[in-house]
Amino acid sequence: MPSIAHIIRRRRNRKQYRAQTRTRSRIWLGLVIGLLALAILVPTGIILGLAGWLYFQAAAQMPTPAETIYLDPIIGPTNFYDRTGSELLYAVVDPLGDERQWIELDDLPPYVVSATLRQEDPDYLQVGGFRFGQTLTQLWRYILGANNRRDTSIAGRLAANALLPPARSSGLDDPMLDIALTAEVQRIYSPEQVLAWYLNTAFYGKDAYGIDAAAQVYFGKHAGELALDEAAMLAAIPLAPQFNPFDDETASRQRQLDLLRLMLSSGDISQDQFDSVAGIITPLTPDLTAAPRIAAEFSLYARQQVEDLLDRLGLDGARLVSRGGLQITTSLDLDMYDQAECILRAHLQQL
Repeated sequence: MPSIAHIIRRRRNRKQYRAQTRTRSRIWLGLVIGLLALAILVPTGIILGLAGWLYFQAAAQMPTPAETIYLDPIIGPTNFYDRTGSELLYAVVDPLGDERQWIELDDLPPYVVSATLRQEDPDYLQVGGFRFGQTLTQLWRYILGANNRRDTSIAGRLAANALLPPARSSGLDDPMLDIALTAEVQRIYSPEQVLAWYLNTAFYGKDAYGIDAAAQVYFGKHAGELALDEAAMLAAIPLAPQFNPFDDETASRQRQLDLLRLMLSSGDISQDQFDSVAGIITPLTPDLTAAPRIAAEFSLYARQQVEDLLDRLGLDGARLVSRGGLQITTSLDLDMYDQAECILRAHLQQL
């Protein structure tokens, strides 16, 4: 029979063993939790650090408003040449040249602003602005390879159309630049300033960048002088520049009327205002945009082909061509063209 001392010693040993077992369990549990935390926190920290680095790299490329209203005068216009590369057929020039100026919202009739907002982003002035959580989510999704929906707000369109480099000249791809530039423009500028920037840089067709250029190209007046019907016609263009009144007058006038009806139903204009312009056939100025001086039809066709080719490469063809700097050699044999034109004129005179 065990002695009392032996029993006490055995109980003490069992207690010590259980205590040591609990201690080892706590240590192992702590190690497992620590490893799990490291497995989560280290990749998360790396991803967040990479996201921050990419963001600031992209944000550093954001131009100032003044840098975006000119069509790259330093690098010169886009030029189209004949097959020898020596004869200039066509130069794509800014219709305003050096007369381009910045237009503030206060310089515009109120219905110019309301028409643009109603057509593109009705609630932007109320809900626009920088959102850290949204930007962080987009960066996270970008790094993980998930698709981000392109921001279609006024700020998103400004970033895509005026702030992104026209060609892939940076080491960052367009989605990353798009996220960062959209966020930065909303962090630095108020919604009203972003809207003014957008109106000064939006593409209205026919090489008209900015509301003032569009007003002068289509109506021969400055943006501050636009009537309601003219404002509605212009505001309907940026989402579909191919439906401008020079290239597709029927579609342009229908879109103008649709927007006026939308403005009426939304309370942007009164019934009297709508009635005063609904029946008007808005007069247009003659198309005075610079036409090719040699082989006009061929040159315009070549331009369209270049724009389509750039679009297929994932670039903005119309913007690249309009903003200048391209030197394009076409397939036109100018001597043969001149001979064919001479023969055609001779035959026409005989008819």
